[in-house]
Amino acid sequence: MKELELHVAWGGVYASKSDEEEGYNLFRLLDFNQYAYHAALFGQTFQELPTSDDLKGLSPFIGHVPIDTRGLLHRNDLQLLATAPLTKEDLEGYTIYLEEHGSEQAEIDELINTLIEFSHEPPVSFKLRLENDELVIEAA
Repeated sequence: MKELELHVAWGGVYASKSDEEEGYNLFRLLDFNQYAYHAALFGQTFQELPTSDDLKGLSPFIGHVPIDTRGLLHRNDLQLLATAPLTKEDLEGYTIYLEEHGSEQAEIDELINTLIEFSHEPPVSFKLRLENDELVIEAA
């Protein structure tokens, strides 16, 4: 049974590898729940773990994508590299996604404001594991 301790930082930039990839890929966490994590994806791949200097000036090539949270268990060397508070601009792609999926504007506004607030907080540690193909998330 694969288990992962994850430091969840809304607005955090993460680096990881997959089994098929040579270098590190980066994503920025926009939202996180049991079923999906919402991320902005960066196009750059780094052969070594990126430094804070490597992160300066990077901007996502995809502003929002929902990804099955169970997929985090298949990432290698997943590490939180940096944190930065989210802005409404950072969440524009997520907002469009929510609108296209029928969310009401008041509900979207509340979620966006909550995510921005969460991004000002320190990371929260969780343990993730699969039980009968269901993701279990517990406080670490």
